[in-house]
Amino acid sequence: MESSSRFRRYKQIRPFPIETNVPIPKLGTTQWSKMTITIRNMAIGDSFVYPNNNTAPYKAAKKAGIKIRTSKVNGEGWRVWRVE
Repeated sequence: MESSSRFRRYKQIRPFPIETNVPIPKLGTTQWSKMTITIRNMAIGDSFVYPNNNTAPYKAAKKAGIKIRTSKVNGEGWRVWRVE
């Protein structure tokens, strides 16, 4: 009896509607790609100021295989240095 009641509950769940002929949006320049391009163009010792306190610089650097360091800059955000 227990398995039949479970089946009834799952049968009541409606799947997501499937749509066809919906165009795929073109890829734009995202914050991630801008960050990755910036970090790849840096030489060791170069830096820039990033206005937010999140993990975007670290994720972009990891994606590019580059090591960075950060330090808080009063009123400006975070300074990001390429160290390797």
